[in-house]
Amino acid sequence: MQSIGIKFGISKQFLALIAVVGIGTIGIVCALPISIWIKIALICSVFCYLAPIVWRYVLLRHRDSCLGLSQDDQGVWQLHYAGHVQPAQLLGESTVTRFVCVLRFAFLIEKTKRSCLVFNDSLTRDEYRKLLVYLHSS
Repeated sequence: MQSIGIKFGISKQFLALIAVVGIGTIGIVCALPISIWIKIALICSVFCYLAPIVWRYVLLRHRDSCLGLSQDDQGVWQLHYAGHVQPAQLLGESTVTRFVCVLRFAFLIEKTKRSCLVFNDSLTRDEYRKLLVYLHSS
C-alpha cells in the first residue's frame, strides 16, 4: 500500500465552531440575573478559556499542535509537531466522516494516547479525499 503524507492548514470551520460556542456562552452569561461585575468576570473567563484553544488547535501555533502526519513504509504513523516527529499507531477508535476526522493515536515511545482533529477544510479537497480513501482501505 502506498504511504501518505499530509500537512495541515488552518480550519475556518473549526474557528467558526469555536466562535459559535464562545458567542453562545457570552450570550448566556449576559442573560443571567447577576451583577454586572460578575458578568464581566465570567466573560473574561470565557475569553481566557477559549484563547488557548484557538491558539493551539485552530491556529496551530502551540509547540504541541499537530502540524501534519505521514506513514512510513513499515506502516508506522508519524505525527509532525513544531520541533519533533512522534511515531504512533492509529487506533480503531478513530472516527472518519465527510466533514471531520478524529484520529486517535497511541504513541509508541510514551504509553499515552492523543487525538488529531482534521477538518475537511484544513486540507485541499483532493488531500482530504485521499486521506479518507487511505483510512477506509487500511
